[in-house]
Amino acid sequence: MLVEDYRLEVFEPPCIPGSPTWSAKAFLTKDISAVIPYLNAVIKKTFYDPSTKTLIWREGNRRIAVRPMEIGATSLADREEAKKVIKEIVDLINSTWEKRNEITPSEEAKKPPTAMEIYKLLPKTNCKECGASSCFVFATQLAGGEAELERCKPLFTDDYIENRNRLMDLLGM
Repeated sequence: MLVEDYRLEVFEPPCIPGSPTWSAKAFLTKDISAVIPYLNAVIKKTFYDPSTKTLIWREGNRRIAVRPMEIGATSLADREEAKKVIKEIVDLINSTWEKRNEITPSEEAKKPPTAMEIYKLLPKTNCKECGASSCFVFATQLAGGEAELERCKPLFTDDYIENRNRLMDLLGM
């Protein structure tokens, strides 16, 4: 087993005071750099930086990040969900490590989209229905994993279906 122990912190997202969702970080006691290229090969639609061994992906509205000494997750309802989600990621890491002889690791770099790339696909109405002061602020929150795409109500109308699909693909959803 690669990950045996960690310290869990659950906290309010720093950029969204009063947020109804929480974030969590598991601080690991052992460096897991060796498994990250295997996870990059196993998990579809990831963003990967081989120079820092950082792997990021989305599961629904949740954003997951795995680094050599920590695991992070966003959009959690409470501490119990944080424990459950982090344990699921730890189980994925450990099972991937156990099967590493059957997996070809991938060092292929894949960058997450920038706020500007996201903004170009948003409706640009600045309607504030998402809770952000502008579409660009919302794009910045999406790029940082601090917001859920579903908060943009105009994007989920028939007028923006093509942009929505492109944006979902860009975000790895």
